[in-house]
Amino acid sequence: MRLFLSILGLLFCISPAFLQAQTLSGSVRDADNGSPVGGASIQLFRMQSESSPLGLASDPDGMFTFEGLKPGYYRCEISAVGYDTRSFGELLVAAGKDQLLEATLVKSSNTLPDVTISATRFGARPVQPLGEVALTRDQTLRFPAMFFDPGRLAAVYPGAVQTDDGTNGLSIRGNNPSALRWRLFGVDVVNPNHLPNAGTFSDRAVAAGGGVLMFSAQMMDNSALLTGNYSASMGDALGGVLDMNLRNGNSRRQEFTLQTGLIGFDVAAEGPFNPKKSNGPTYLANYRYSTVGLLGQLGVSFGDESINFQDISFNIHFPGKKGGGWNLFGMGGQSVNTFTHKSDTTPIKINKERFDIDFESRTGIMGLNGLSKLGDRTWLKTVLVFSGQENTRDAQLIRGAFLENQNRQQDRIVETRLAGLLNLQHQVDENTKLQTGVSVNQINYTPQATNYIAGQRFELPFQSLSTLLLWGWVQADWRSTSNRWSAQAGMNYTHLTLNDSKAILPRFTLGYRLSPRQQLVLGYTAESQMQAPGIYTTPTDIAGVDNRGLDFTRAQQTGLKYVWNNGKNLVLRAEVFYQQLYDVPSFAPGISPTPPDLLFSALNQSEWLRRPIYLENVGKGRNMGLELSAERYLNNGWFWLANLTLFDSKFKVNDVDKWLDTRWNSRHIFNAVAGKEWSRLKGETKYKTFGMNARLVWTGGFLDRPIDLLASEQNFFQETRYVNYEAYSIEHPDYFRADLRVYWKRSLGNRRNSTFAMDFQNVTAQKNVAYYYFEPLTGGVKAKYQLEFIPNISWKLEF
Repeated sequence: MRLFLSILGLLFCISPAFLQAQTLSGSVRDADNGSPVGGASIQLFRMQSESSPLGLASDPDGMFTFEGLKPGYYRCEISAVGYDTRSFGELLVAAGKDQLLEATLVKSSNTLPDVTISATRFGARPVQPLGEVALTRDQTLRFPAMFFDPGRLAAVYPGAVQTDDGTNGLSIRGNNPSALRWRLFGVDVVNPNHLPNAGTFSDRAVAAGGGVLMFSAQMMDNSALLTGNYSASMGDALGGVLDMNLRNGNSRRQEFTLQTGLIGFDVAAEGPFNPKKSNGPTYLANYRYSTVGLLGQLGVSFGDESINFQDISFNIHFPGKKGGGWNLFGMGGQSVNTFTHKSDTTPIKINKERFDIDFESRTGIMGLNGLSKLGDRTWLKTVLVFSGQENTRDAQLIRGAFLENQNRQQDRIVETRLAGLLNLQHQVDENTKLQTGVSVNQINYTPQATNYIAGQRFELPFQSLSTLLLWGWVQADWRSTSNRWSAQAGMNYTHLTLNDSKAILPRFTLGYRLSPRQQLVLGYTAESQMQAPGIYTTPTDIAGVDNRGLDFTRAQQTGLKYVWNNGKNLVLRAEVFYQQLYDVPSFAPGISPTPPDLLFSALNQSEWLRRPIYLENVGKGRNMGLELSAERYLNNGWFWLANLTLFDSKFKVNDVDKWLDTRWNSRHIFNAVAGKEWSRLKGETKYKTFGMNARLVWTGGFLDRPIDLLASEQNFFQETRYVNYEAYSIEHPDYFRADLRVYWKRSLGNRRNSTFAMDFQNVTAQKNVAYYYFEPLTGGVKAKYQLEFIPNISWKLEF
């Protein structure tokens, strides 16, 4: 690492020799066939002032560049003969940092432009008209207390709620957080997060979510949260998808980013391999090392745990012919959290303080992503990704340990995935597009668990998992000549070789423009999802029965959405949804262990099952609700958004006829974010900005089961046991949190810019309940609270 920093320091010293003034460059392509649109009119409006726009035309290759721009936020309008006009807002131009805009235009239907903050690169997955939220790199860096994590950014939008404010785990529209799929360039990967045990009841890894995303926001391209009504290409999706993309490095010049703060430091480099060659290969690389321990020294509590993580990421882009190209990308990360028992002279407040607990997670991802043009109207997308993760945990009783009460638990989980995707798209005519494809996923999952009791070793008889999950699809997209009507119809076939589970899933979406500014969209999707690996691999007992025969959980979902857009900076949305789930793994009468968990449903189980329980696809669930949102994109220094989700999440098990609250039925989610920037420009290069952003989030509390004190006290490990014949009848208090971000930006000439920021999560130090548990030291029930006040002071330099 010293060598890396030395090289970076040298580049910092020599970089002024080849850096230029700030620019905005990009390309304009036909959305249907990817051909360049030459002669497109491009107007650039500076959003901090009412000055006249700058204008130019794209060259014959569809390329354009604005040079010598004043720093600040811009809005770009692109129009061309025979195409609809498009408007892109919140484009940040900073000294020493190029802004890249890759735009696609749709054949003309004489509609007014809709404002967007997320450009769609040609060949990327089309934006879904229902159940999709754009996540941008600029928002991740600008919104308060995001910790540069797009997973946390997703929780700002309707339908999504963090399961714990120390993690990016998300419950989408009342669904189990483990049902959320993390995808990279459209294919499944293992949980791509550091500290996957963060915020959990059992202190063990979960299938989706963690303390922080394993790659920095410096690597992020425009991504999306999909909450429902998926396209036909989205297989194995039921409880939401975080569809992540990595951006390409700057193709014009070398750029560097240094960032340091209380949670760690971050270094990034990007640029062309050969600056003298236009349209040549480019690179983007990033390294992060955490220093969360500094927060602990300032008195911030993370449960008295020592936390560290580091990761490295890269993305190499090789341009191809006719707008195609290939990307070679990879990332690796390690995270550790350690809890050390209290010394013999320190009073013990909770039983955990008698233990040493070590948790380590190691993750690696490597892949190839390509786009090839097979003809004037046909494109092929190819993705191949290998990902793997190992999680280990060792908890040992140290203080007060004697032979008769020796207590140690060791866990190890290894998961690997090899995922491939082929997607063929063909433009039939100006109004119709066809696509078909296949996705193949080889999944291997091996859990191990050992208990040490009074000097004896007991290995838990876990099952292992090795299976192929594959799906194929066909889909047609159509729009009327007037662009008033649009439709999407498709079919997905999914197959799991583990137990020969099959699903045929029709999907349909219909859109209608009520006026140039208003749109109505109706959608229906049939959905299926394999169980979390930890459900299939629960340990067996003498009965020898396992859960690897479980079928998919299935669902049908309908949605209706209304959108109003003023074409510049304001969007209003309203969406109603209804999701009916069935074939949910639930309590299996007659073969479950004693005492039976009569009301067990996989819809409520987000963590690894370390005990035997036998399940059948006999449960049901339903989620219904209303999402309302208003968003004003940044203009004249102001931005804000507000949204409210009202929903109800229920489940049934076996032959119980009553609908019961799920664990995640918080009933309401309210978010509000607002920010203001004050800017001053002196001359052409001296630019200073002071900004303040704030966020409020208020949700209902999650639910829990009553704790069985006698059973908790009498089991050897004195782990929390619940009253199994009662459902989620204990409601946590409402959750409330206020976050604040204060920052100063400064242009250092026209070659560098710096940002000094202070983020404060939970500025009111609200005590929000995470869960309740049995405390052996007192013999009673105790509340575990989520993180309180968390400050993060950071400084970033771009050059």
